[in-house]
Amino acid sequence: MICANIPTRIWKNTICAVVEISAWENVEKSHVEHILSIWSELFKWSWQANSVQISNFDEVRDFWLGESNMQQNLFLSQGNRC
Repeated sequence: MICANIPTRIWKNTICAVVEISAWENVEKSHVEHILSIWSELFKWSWQANSVQISNFDEVRDFWLGESNMQQNLFLSQGNRC
């Protein structure tokens, strides 16, 4: 998983991002939980751009680890800056 390899200092300097989440069977649970813990400290996140609905940690983790072979964009933002 590429996102887990990006240093925290880079994420801290990120204002907005769109990440494609792929729910494949070979996704490492520890990588998912690592990156979600970083993101939960830095960002609001949603499945839709410009949405006020914030997705929670469990919902995103469950999708990512669901092995459904589906992809979905996750929108990350620091506050209302995007």
